[in-house]
Amino acid sequence: MDWAGALGIFCSDSLLLTALVQGGVAWPWLSTPSLCLLAASAACAAGTVLIERRAAEPIIPGWV
Repeated sequence: MDWAGALGIFCSDSLLLTALVQGGVAWPWLSTPSLCLLAASAACAAGTVLIERRAAEPIIPGWV
């Protein structure tokens, strides 16, 4: 099991989902919390891609 990849996917998806659910409701879309959550989600997604490239059996194959 690729635990590092699973954690990366969980973190990036959780941050993105929080940004999409709260953005426009709890705070404006272009506010600091929204932009920080979106940036953190993008950073986690980039980290996940790097992790998945080196994994022997990645959760998400490279061709996806």
